[in-house]
Amino acid sequence: MDAEVLLSVFNLRGEHITTLVDGFNGAGDYQITWNGHDDAGRLAPSGKYLCRIKAGQHQATQKVVLTK
Repeated sequence: MDAEVLLSVFNLRGEHITTLVDGFNGAGDYQITWNGHDDAGRLAPSGKYLCRIKAGQHQATQKVVLTK
């Protein structure tokens, strides 16, 4: 079943860093790699971030660590 998917990265203050996925996707397993850059192309500093995914009616947030 296709669903609208939004996968975004935020810093721990809740500020939006980048959007990794924004569109319709079918059911299945996917792998997404964040290159560490924000939406403006600047390299984000090493540290802890939050990845939030919204897929249809479902939503989840996961802590991640960016290391260089």
